[in-house]
Amino acid sequence: MAKQKNEVTKDKVEKIIEEDFNEKLRSNFINYAFEVITSRALPDVYTGLKPVQQRILQAAANIGVYSNSLYKKSAKLVGETLGNYHAHGDQSVYDAIVNMAQNFKFRCPLIDMSGNCGSIDGDPPAAMRYTESRMSNVGELMLKDINKNTVDMIPNYDESSTEALRLPSLFPNLLINPSDGIAVGMACSFLPHNPKDIYKALDYILDCMIKDKEPSEDKVISIVKAPDFPTGGVILGNDYIQGYKTGKASIKVQGKYEIIEEKAKNKILITEIPYKVNKSNIVSKISELIRDKVIDGANAVHDLSAKGKVKIEVELKRDADSNLIINKILKHTELRSSCAMLHVAIVDGVPKDNLSLMDLMSYFLQHVYNVIRRRTKFDIEELNKRIPILEALVKVLQNKDMRDEVINAIETEKTEDKAIKKIMAIVECNEEQANYIADQKIRSLNSDRISKITEEYNSKVTKRKELEDIIKDTKSILIEIKKELLEVSQLFKNEKRLTDIQLKVEDVSEKDLIESKDVLVHITSNDIIKVIEVDDISVQSRNGKGSKVKIKDDTYVKDII
Repeated sequence: MAKQKNEVTKDKVEKIIEEDFNEKLRSNFINYAFEVITSRALPDVYTGLKPVQQRILQAAANIGVYSNSLYKKSAKLVGETLGNYHAHGDQSVYDAIVNMAQNFKFRCPLIDMSGNCGSIDGDPPAAMRYTESRMSNVGELMLKDINKNTVDMIPNYDESSTEALRLPSLFPNLLINPSDGIAVGMACSFLPHNPKDIYKALDYILDCMIKDKEPSEDKVISIVKAPDFPTGGVILGNDYIQGYKTGKASIKVQGKYEIIEEKAKNKILITEIPYKVNKSNIVSKISELIRDKVIDGANAVHDLSAKGKVKIEVELKRDADSNLIINKILKHTELRSSCAMLHVAIVDGVPKDNLSLMDLMSYFLQHVYNVIRRRTKFDIEELNKRIPILEALVKVLQNKDMRDEVINAIETEKTEDKAIKKIMAIVECNEEQANYIADQKIRSLNSDRISKITEEYNSKVTKRKELEDIIKDTKSILIEIKKELLEVSQLFKNEKRLTDIQLKVEDVSEKDLIESKDVLVHITSNDIIKVIEVDDISVQSRNGKGSKVKIKDDTYVKDII
């Protein structure tokens, strides 16, 4: 416990605070750890975004770089993010922008970048002054209806403006795009999935909720199938099912390859690699294995990749065992690797681990429920402001005598205040309605204009009734969620699975790394075994002596296999 001593001197009073160093260090480290966990490393369970990613999207909206607008320098987006929301290093912000734009990492990138944004070979992106960025159409989905009081707004870091506590996303980002991070004492790893499958699973869950049925976890898993990586590849086994149920698993992933047989020589063609694996590392490792004679049946490896398509060609020697060579490549390179599923996210400001697939979908639907409920209330309030004004105007326009009285009041009264008060008396309306009536241009009130105003009034009354029906109970809101998510899912209706699933898996054993050859085995009388490869035995011609097997004088060959 801190003690405070006051020492009085002639000129000043000195305050000396005594504290336990261990306790102070402990409390400060806990504060630091919690800040790293909640504000940097782990994503929000509702939106799947880390704070820097969320702030980048808000900054992009501020400077108007939407998916249908012109690109703007990435440095401008970095500056807007730093200046308004994220007072950290500019390079860390730019790295986050690049990460959100890389289509070999994100299943559905949130940023559309023009210029070099890095490569699957690990090449760094161009500097922010050279590249240009804007939001993708998926990035825009994250911000939809943010100005309709759909989410809470909080002060930014210097309280000069506000930022969203979380974005009102109708896109299940945490389920579709990857997210990984290392905090203090905990880490997360969420794998990407096919958007079409995720929306189908959400639709199934909503259907069950509307019908008051309990959704089946196994059914949801069967709809989602398995992770779907932007780099393709093959998932080996079904360990991902454990991950979907417990929030923790390790998944084996293998690249795709084919053995091409040609007259001159065969070759192995690798067309897809595992997720998050550096392609150039695979190529250099294969080259090293060929150089060191670990792979003895190959001449060379060539990287023929272009335009984002992986194409690695391993040139084989004549009569080489292609299966043996691919087994050695799988054993000694990252063509077969593993990905972790570690579902840890921030739930209402607190980190939570072991989140199942059903948990993640439940949290997302809970978020969408709140967003649509708040948006509907906002729209009703806006209609409640507009409808009475239109109602008063329509009342005047549909009654010729009343209209003439209003026009006469506007023309004859000496002051505007007197005219407004007279209109209020004639129409029996409030001051706001009277002001709106007085502001209408008399010459514009022709039959076509009157018809449009009446039509607008009727449509808004109808719309308000529809919105009131939506918000009246939980089931009505669920039906609206189902409808809106179905509309959003149409953006992904042509999305095909990129990653195959192979349930039966056999690990590469030491036996698989031994070349299969035909040999002659000589067993001598003193049980010594000698092996000769058949290819090394020449065919004996007339008067030839054949192949010799050197043995001791006092022994003889008793068996040949």
